[in-house]
Amino acid sequence: MKKFFLIAMIAISTTALHAQLAHTTWKGVIKGDAAQEAVFKFGKDTLVLYAANGSVIETMKYAFKQNVLSVTKIEGQSDCAAGQPGKYAVVFAGGGMTLKPTQDDCYDRSSALDGTKWVKQKVK
Repeated sequence: MKKFFLIAMIAISTTALHAQLAHTTWKGVIKGDAAQEAVFKFGKDTLVLYAANGSVIETMKYAFKQNVLSVTKIEGQSDCAAGQPGKYAVVFAGGGMTLKPTQDDCYDRSSALDGTKWVKQKVK
């Protein structure tokens, strides 16, 4: 019985962590040749990064577990190859989140997101 309870609690907490990002929108500034405002829009398992003008910068698959955001490029403007994965530590504080690359061989993406701060947007 204890084993079942432990497994159930782990499943619930994993779902709750993923739910922190699923179907949310976050605004921040990405780095690059010129810093620019951007918006992360998390779906169920897909993440789209938009420029402030609404154009798509990058589309990725994502998973979120134990405060680690794992992304895999589907398509977009970065020099990352399609299918190239990356992992980012996520720190939530004061209604926002900060991303820090922990494992990402795509310098274009990791340098653009390193240390960026994102503010959760209210649903309209």
